[in-house]
Amino acid sequence: MRLKVISSSSKGNCFLFQTSKKEVLVLECGVNISEVKKALNFDLTGIVGAITTHGHGDHFGRAKDFCRAGIDVYVEDQNKDRLSEFKNHRLKFFKEKVGFNLGSFRIKAFPVHHDLPTVGFMIEQPEMGRLVFITDTKFLSFSFEKVNHFLLEVNYSISIMNERLISGSLNGYLRNRIMESHLELEVAKDFLKSNDLSQLNTIILHHLSDSNSDESRFIKEVKELTGKPTYVADKGREFELSINPF
Repeated sequence: MRLKVISSSSKGNCFLFQTSKKEVLVLECGVNISEVKKALNFDLTGIVGAITTHGHGDHFGRAKDFCRAGIDVYVEDQNKDRLSEFKNHRLKFFKEKVGFNLGSFRIKAFPVHHDLPTVGFMIEQPEMGRLVFITDTKFLSFSFEKVNHFLLEVNYSISIMNERLISGSLNGYLRNRIMESHLELEVAKDFLKSNDLSQLNTIILHHLSDSNSDESRFIKEVKELTGKPTYVADKGREFELSINPF
């Protein structure tokens, strides 16, 4: 299984999971679809669908373009009223904790804690095993068993934000807004400690803040905590996800 990072930031988010048989699952529709076309050599025929976590622009903002390209886009059922003006037969709705299949991918959504209805995903596929994707949440209410890969938001460090607040380079309103809607480093580490990591092969950190994070520090601390290979989902990067340890 190949994971392609199209983008992972407040400017736009999109990931592609591509199997050896060229099936593709799109995760998040926050980028221009031309970027997806380039990553797939302009062949969209293998895409089995696109799943989105919530309705903010950096995750869902380009969904209409994906629908116009013939791709079914899935969003959680609580967004129906908010998206009532979205007129396209390819927009589909799913319910939390009710699994559904897209090609060889088995997907189940679970709620997280953001400022509008938002979910994380547990995605299972024979080549990669079980992957848990989490973004845009201030804390986690669940732990997971038998996870092979975490694709986990670690947006900021409270110590970095407080330093910026003292220096005047960050205002208090934005600080509080971030704290109420994104995952902090120590909270993410506590979450990882609460999980069974015995089958975990890969941790990929994503949605790092440009100003409130430190990529090398985050990798170092998470790797020291878990003893697992840890990476950051930089734009354009690709990862091999296997059910077996490397």
